[in-house]
Amino acid sequence: MIEVLETGEPKAEVKNYKERLSRCGYDLPWDEKKFDIQSINEQLIADVQDNYESFKWH
Repeated sequence: MIEVLETGEPKAEVKNYKERLSRCGYDLPWDEKKFDIQSINEQLIADVQDNYESFKWH
């Protein structure tokens, strides 16, 4: 399960989060100076909703 970070995380945590998501197949062009937790959360939610049928069987 991917942990959701709160806004205001230190840069080290942002980098860690980015690396973990990259390992899960999310390769987003993030600028760490403009790291936007809300938009990333929205993207993750959209991905889950788009793939709900396959997720619910696992």
